Amino acid sequence: MLNIRKLAAIDLEFLGPKLILTEFGLGALGSAILGILTLRAGIYRFHSPRMIVLGAYLLFLGINYVPLLLHAIDLARHGSAGEEIADDLGDKRAAFRKYRRQSLLLLLPLLVPAAAIVQEMRRRHAVQSGSRLSFFSQRFECEPVCPIGTEATQTPPGSAAKPSKCERPSFRSPWPSRLCS
Repeated sequence: MLNIRKLAAIDLEFLGPKLILTEFGLGALGSAILGILTLRAGIYRFHSPRMIVLGAYLLFLGINYVPLLLHAIDLARHGSAGEEIADDLGDKRAAFRKYRRQSLLLLLPLLVPAAAIVQEMRRRHAVQSGSRLSFFSQRFECEPVCPIGTEATQTPPGSAAKPSKCERPSFRSPWPSRLCS
C-alpha cells in the first residue's frame, strides 16, 4: 500500500528539506495553476476536449502533491524523517526500489489524497481506541503518564528520591510545554 508519510520522509532524509519542500510546493501550486489555466483555455478559447482533459489532469496532479507537502512540512518541522523510515533502511536498495515504485503512483489523479484520507482515518481510529494520555506519552515520550497538574510520582517528604517529570518536547507545540507538574 502507498504510505504517503514514508514517501515524504525518504525524500526529506536523502534529498534535504529545502529541495523537497520546494519540489512539493511547486508540484502542488504549479500543477494546480497550470491545470486551471489549461482548463480555462480549453473551455473558453479553444473549445478543445483534449485541453480540458489535460487541464483536469494537471489540476488533479497538483492536488496529489498537497498531502505530500503537508507531511513533508510536519516531518521537517519535527525533524523526524529519519525516525519515520528507520525500520525500512536495513536494506537501502530495497527501500529505494519500493518507494521509487510508490512514487510512480503520484501520476494517478487523486490517488494520493484518497490514500492520505484513509491513512489519517486509520491513525485517528487507533488514537481513539487507545487512551488520550497514552497518545501524549508516545508523542512526547513521557514516563510515567499522569494527568495534567499532578505529580508524576508521589514521594514522601524528606526522601532523597525526586519526583519524575515529563520531558519537554523538542519542538514548538500547541499543547502545554509540560504535561506533568
